[in-house]
Amino acid sequence: MYADTIRINLHHFKPVFDDSATMAADMNIKTALGMQKKGFKWKTLINDSSGTRYQIMQINKPKDQV
Repeated sequence: MYADTIRINLHHFKPVFDDSATMAADMNIKTALGMQKKGFKWKTLINDSSGTRYQIMQINKPKDQV
């Protein structure tokens, strides 16, 4: 693979059943991608003008891969 990094956009949402809750990512997905499982790290959080929020998760290509 010719890429140095792999990035995933993890979209945040507001729960339908709780109007007082804030926007957040699905914790099950976030945990599954995290350092303890796959090695993805939080890179940046994007809030655009349309109200969409997403977090970019990134993992670097392992050093032993050519």
